[in-house]
Amino acid sequence: MAAWAEGVEQILLEERSSPTVRYDGTNNATKVALAFSSPSASPQRVQEDTRAYEFKSVNYQLLSSLSAQFDEKENAGIRLHLMRRMSDVNAIKKNWSTAYPSWNDYTSELPLVAEFLIRTGHSVDLFLHALFVL
Repeated sequence: MAAWAEGVEQILLEERSSPTVRYDGTNNATKVALAFSSPSASPQRVQEDTRAYEFKSVNYQLLSSLSAQFDEKENAGIRLHLMRRMSDVNAIKKNWSTAYPSWNDYTSELPLVAEFLIRTGHSVDLFLHALFVL
């Protein structure tokens, strides 16, 4: 087993149980709009101003810190492991006590996986993997 594997699995398990991925409004108008918006409303209005929201996630920070401890070869293994989670049925969990973000009482680690891969410059790998594996 790779040196990073246990740490990555602990982070993903925590994200499945208690999601930490958040997008907070960066200005007062956005915060007021978020307070009155319903995550269950369908369809939701698309927000195109990327400066209006700030991405926050404790587990993203943990995953980034863990990744920083290894060389590129080990990081390639971490990324491949994360991409393989997309087709793993254990990447979601029925979670009766969770709040937003969730869907029909399910939470998932996949938003964290996608954010990590995209923010570390591996969005092409993510989308190609999704295209050819799923």
